[in-house]
Amino acid sequence: MNASLNKLVEYLGEAESDQLAELLLKVHRFVEDNPPPNLDRLQMNGDENRD
Repeated sequence: MNASLNKLVEYLGEAESDQLAELLLKVHRFVEDNPPPNLDRLQMNGDENRD
């Protein structure tokens, strides 16, 4: 995997690699702060065909 990352950094260059790293960190923070809903805890409406 390191070889692939090194090739990506070489392809993007330093500036775009830094931008990518910042965006990936931002995405990670977003996912950590906004976990998906726990669908098992959602209220059922009583219609088995739609629940």
